[in-house]
Amino acid sequence: MKFPKLTKYQTVLEIISLLLLIANAVYIICEYSALPAEIPMHYNADGSVRDYESKSTVWLILGVEVLIYAVLTVVMLMPKLSGEPNLPWEVKDTGKLAVQRETLSLLSECKLLSLVMYVCISVITVEGIVTKMPIVLVLCPLLLIPLFIRLARISRYKK
Repeated sequence: MKFPKLTKYQTVLEIISLLLLIANAVYIICEYSALPAEIPMHYNADGSVRDYESKSTVWLILGVEVLIYAVLTVVMLMPKLSGEPNLPWEVKDTGKLAVQRETLSLLSECKLLSLVMYVCISVITVEGIVTKMPIVLVLCPLLLIPLFIRLARISRYKK
């Protein structure tokens, strides 16, 4: 099986994503012993704590982060999935390579933004800084921006 060739931009995004994942894991490992047995996990709109969870919940957050990274990496490396994305239109033969590049870039960007969001959640949870939770709420819609940009670019290659 031949893996798709990544552009320099995609390679940089992949390196940043992997470093971010590793840095977050190291951060959680270093800070875990200092956490109290129960940490605030759910908050009201005004920022007051609604529920507490065991400190081991931070491992679940990291696990979800690793899972997102792994799944998106596997999807990126599967040529059939990245080379022929499921689009509601047929792609011109001359545009297939461009569509594959755009799809790989979209996956790389979504992976990085997802990891940034989960790193923010980890830091907010470990540090207990509830006032920073709106950062995560701002990051969620940002995940849609690369999708719309890439779909607009891919639509240029309709038959």
